[in-house]
Amino acid sequence: MANDQYRELREKLAETDDIAEKNLIFRRLINLLDVMQYLNTGHSDTYAE
Repeated sequence: MANDQYRELREKLAETDDIAEKNLIFRRLINLLDVMQYLNTGHSDTYAE
């Protein structure tokens, strides 16, 4: 699921010419990568609570 979101955001980033939109998409990408890194470090069990 996260990989699909990543791919979609990368496609949107490449398609848009609007700088404000690029900044928004880039921030979303950074947030998504942060979440992916957090989950990959073994903290995924904290979401089960």
